[in-house]
Parts: sequence; C-alpha cells; structure tokens
Amino acid sequence: MNKTAFLFFLPLALAANPVFNPSFELGTDGFALEKELRPDTNPEMKFLPLKTAEGAPGAGKNSLKIENPYSEFFVVYSKEFKLKPAIEYRLSAKVRASMKGEKLNFRLLKAYDQWLAYTKAADMTTEWSNFEYVFSTDDFKEESWLHIQIFPVNREDAKPGDFYIDDLKLEETGKTETFSVDAIAAPDKNLYLNGETAEINLKVTNPGTETFTENAAVNVTDDYSGKLLFSEQFNLRLAPGETKIIPLKSRKLERSGGYLVTVKGKNLRTHDSFFSVFGKYEAKPIDITKDFAVAFNGGLEYRMPPNSRKLSYRVYNAPLEKRFEFYAAAGCRILRDHDGGQRGVNWNAVEEKRGVFDFSHLDRQLAIYDANNITLFPVIGCGFIENRPDREQRWPKWVVPLSERVKNNPPNCMAGVRGKVLLPPRDLYRNYIYQTVKHIKGRVPVYEVTNEPNLYLAPEAYIAYLKEANTAIRKADPAAKISGFCLSSDFSASATPWMDQCVKLGGLNYVDAVGFHPYGGRQLGALYPADKYIANLRADMKRYGKPDFPLWNTELYYLIDQHVKHNSYEEGLVRPHHIATRFLIDLGEGVVQSISVHENQLWKRLLTPNHRGISNYHELVPAENMVAYNALARLFEAAKPVKKIRLDNGVICYVYRKEGKLIAAVWQYRKKKGVHADLSAFEVMDLFANPETAEEKELG
Repeated sequence: MNKTAFLFFLPLALAANPVFNPSFELGTDGFALEKELRPDTNPEMKFLPLKTAEGAPGAGKNSLKIENPYSEFFVVYSKEFKLKPAIEYRLSAKVRASMKGEKLNFRLLKAYDQWLAYTKAADMTTEWSNFEYVFSTDDFKEESWLHIQIFPVNREDAKPGDFYIDDLKLEETGKTETFSVDAIAAPDKNLYLNGETAEINLKVTNPGTETFTENAAVNVTDDYSGKLLFSEQFNLRLAPGETKIIPLKSRKLERSGGYLVTVKGKNLRTHDSFFSVFGKYEAKPIDITKDFAVAFNGGLEYRMPPNSRKLSYRVYNAPLEKRFEFYAAAGCRILRDHDGGQRGVNWNAVEEKRGVFDFSHLDRQLAIYDANNITLFPVIGCGFIENRPDREQRWPKWVVPLSERVKNNPPNCMAGVRGKVLLPPRDLYRNYIYQTVKHIKGRVPVYEVTNEPNLYLAPEAYIAYLKEANTAIRKADPAAKISGFCLSSDFSASATPWMDQCVKLGGLNYVDAVGFHPYGGRQLGALYPADKYIANLRADMKRYGKPDFPLWNTELYYLIDQHVKHNSYEEGLVRPHHIATRFLIDLGEGVVQSISVHENQLWKRLLTPNHRGISNYHELVPAENMVAYNALARLFEAAKPVKKIRLDNGVICYVYRKEGKLIAAVWQYRKKKGVHADLSAFEVMDLFANPETAEEKELG
C-alpha cells in the first residue's frame, strides 16, 4: 500500500511582551518614580524626574535614565499587566550605569488577593549588558495582575550616579516574541482651571518590522458620569521603527470634573491618561475653630530610621512641594498630621536624643503649609503603642526603657496591642510637648492630643497624659486650643463607657473640643445613620453638662455605607458623592470640622489600580475626588447650618448660609429610583459645581 507523505509547517507559538512602552520610545509614559529625598545629601530637596537618553545598541532610539546624584533610594513602577498561572517567564533588559559596582533589583509584584514577589538583582557596569531572570507562576491561582518595580539594592548607600534601562521584556519561555504597537494620548498637564485650554498629543510607536496601519480614536470621558466629553478619529500609518506624536484639536475646558483619556484601536496596546478641571479657588482668611473648611489627613511623608536608614521625604513622581500646591488649588485649608510619615510634632522627630531638640522637619512642614494657605492640625503626644523594631518609632528609643509597660490591659484595649502599651515618664512627656508648642507658638491654632486613645489606653492613663499636655500647651501658647478624646468607633468599638469614665475624671476641663471618628455611622443610609451618630454624641455631651461643646470629625477613611474589607481596598471605593455627602452632613449637623479622608484617596491610580497598597498611585494625578472637594471649598467654606429637611422617601435637604446668602444641598440617600424634585425655582449645580438646567431632576 502506497502512503503519501505530508509535511506540516506547524505555527510558531507566539507571545506579546506585556510591558507597555518597553523601549521608552514614548518617553517615560507608563512608568513613574517614587523617591526618598535626603536633606543631608540634597539640602535643596531637588527632585530629578525620569528622563530618556540614547538607546542601547540593538534596541530603539531611547533608554530610560534614572538620575541619582544624591544617593537616594528610589523605586520605578511600571504599568500593571496580567500573567497566566503555571507558566515559565523570562524577564530581561539591557542595563548600564555611570558608575561601577552597583546593583539594581528587578521585582515583579503581585499584590491583591495574595502577595507574591519575584526578585533578582542586575549587576550594573558602565557598559551595556544583558540582564535576565527566569521564574515560574506556579503559585498563581488564576491569571493575575503584576507590575515591575526597579530599585537599588543598596538602599541608602548607593554611589551617586545614573542608571540606564532599555528593552524591558517579559516573555513566556519557548515562545517567539511578537511586537505590540503602543499608544497613549497625553494631556500637557494633569490639572486645569475652568476656561483653560487642554493640549493633548496622541503618541504612537511601532517597534515591528512591517508598516502598521490602524483606525484609532481618542476619547475623553467624564470618569464619574461616564459621559463622553469629546472624541477624535485618526487614520494611523507608521513605518517600521517609527514613532509619531499627533496633536489633537485644542479644547477649551468649561466643566469641572475628572476626565479619562483613552485610545481605542483594534491592534493597539494602550495606556490611559487623566486630567482634572477645578474651578478657581481663592483663599481667604479663616479661623479653623469657627469656619468650616476642606481638610484632609496626611503629612509630609517624612521617614526616619529604621523605616529609612537616612532621614528622607518620599515623593511621588514630582517635587515635594507639588502635592501641597494641588491641595491649595483644591481649597484644602487644614491638614491633620496623621498617617503621613513621621509627624512634625512627634516626640521622636523633635527629641531623638535626650535634651537635644531639632525642629528642622517641623519648620520645613510649616513653611510648605504656610506657602499654600494650609493650617497644620497636629496630633501631638501620640505614640503609646510600641512599634516593631523595623518600623517607625513612636517614642524616642531613649524613652522606651524609661517607660512603664502596661501589664493589666483595660477592657477597651485592642487585642493586637495588649502588652505593647508604653507609658513614658510624665515630666519628660510634658517637657517634649512644651518645647514643641513653644517653638511654633502662634502658628498652630489647635492641637489634638493622641489618636484614638479609647482603643488602647485606660481612662485614667489618658486623662493623666491629657492633663500633662494641657499644662504644657497652655503655658507655651495660651491662645492655642486643644481637641481631645478622638473617640473612635473603628473596629466596632463603643467609646461611650470609656468617655463616661474620662468625664468623671475631669477630662473635659482639659480640652476645648471633642474629636470623633464615626466609623460606626458613616452616611445617612447606614444601619447607624450619620446624623443619629452625631445626635447621640451630642446627647452624651448634654449628659456631661456640655450641650454646646464643639465636636470635630477628625478621621473617617471608609466613607461607604457598608463594611467590605476594612483596608486600602475599602478606602479606594470612596467616590465623589461619598465625599460630598459626608462633608455636607457634618456641616449641616453643626460639626466644627469634617476631616474625613486620607490624602491617598485623592489621587488617580493609573499605573497599578489593582495593587492593594495604601499609596498605590505613584504619581500626582488629581482624581475626581479632589474635584469634589474643590467644589465644596468654593461653595461651602465658612458656611453655617440653617435648616434640615428630611422627607419619608429618603430625600434630605440641608440649608446653609454663606456670606449672607442661602445655599442648599439635596440628595436621596436610600438609593431609590424614580424620586424627582422640581428645581425650576433655583440656581442648580451638580456636585462638581457645574451649572445645571433648573428643571425637574431625578435625585440620587
């Protein structure tokens, strides 16, 4: 029997490099630089951004240049991408440095449902060399998001100089690489004021060996409403190795909001960009003890040993001052110094060595705040919980052996900190606060004494230290006010029994205001409604004989109604309407200030949105949440509550008076469909303060 032989040409297994802009032909788009600026080597605190330089031989025209003349620690972040489970991958790059003997870590990080890291160091020489790292994703449960981090092995002792990277590839081993045409439409800046013109450029690069043609569109969309602002079409044609920059039509921006810029094309790999539009805010003199204002939690991101072996300030792809310039434009007038690195008034920051006071960090903080019309609201005397040896130290090291470790933990003490509460000598505690307040006398109108003490301190202990703080502050700056207690319902805590004991011990004699953190009553539609939460706190104050005592909301990171995971993921769910409604509730209920969110919740997460880190934004791109605050600052700063109107269908209306005129906020908090209001008799604005047609509207 004759058999006919057939020769089959089996197709090669192909795989595309998932790294966006791997040869940096689009500049530094798709990458961001976080850096720790060192005052000792970089006294002017200069930030040197990522740049491009001449490409490596055999690669494209550009390479990535990381300048590090001040021996500062840095991390370069890539845009995230997905990898498949149970696959062997090869990460490779061309690398060199301007100095010999340095190493750069290349790390692939998976950080959401489970945290996994794959890391290998590249030896850097003054000549281009090839780096390669093979790893397997056998531990993956499913296809997962990762991103690349690049950072020095020598955290603070690296030699000064520059690092260069090119041809950053991630491939499945055994498969042939295919080329992706990358595109991004980038605005000329991330923040505009109403009436300014946006200049957007479409940037496209073709690394392949064949001519590329494609019909593409650039869409600019209101990221909150999903409405298309404008779109522009392009017929792309790029020769092999060609990069094009194509300007879009200039666009005058007339509505406040946050706008997502996307590129659409069947055969394009793209990265989104974003810009926000603010109304112009004009800072006027205010008294934060009387005038309601926009305020955040955060700080200067100051690092001390052992968090950082050198004193440093972390910055996010921009100079240190830039963050606060954005806050000033948004209308932020108060920053509560909390969860933003080492506080300027922390004991460890001002008296690291016994009897030697150094206020240089605090002075730098106040200078930056003053330049941006921001008032420092410091949490002082905070640090009773002993931290891990490798983390930020709360009390100075010399104080710890002098302190009393609490052995009989009170019932209100959280399980995780039992045995870790340290009570320092009271005379030393009082002197630290006195010296600090004396140094900044007249520049800080209100101090908050300790954060959430009802979660770890016995009432007797807190009142003892509150009394010491009161004595120090009143002596050093008699005009300064004191906020105390900082009552938290976080972790399902009930603060009332603890507060009752504090009052019996005379605690209200040592403060001018009571702070609270209403995690148990976030919004009007919550199981424990926000207004009822405040009313019950007021009822307690009446029971204590202080019915009109000032109340400050000084923290509420989780603004959504429901509890989800109580972590950075839940923080990230906060949207502009959560921000606006909580602010307006506190104002309408007569709270002195509403300092709810952390500054981390104000930035757009473009590179690694699926990374479950607290500060996973990496670059300063104001998000729509900041636009909401800008509207609140312009419309409601220094307003006073007038009336509250609640309807059975879940509609709430708060009426306020500002500069002699009435202004109201109305919304429907039960999330019912089909609830309408006739607004034809009013001037109407949306939550970004854009004008709306005065007519019947469905309330949301």
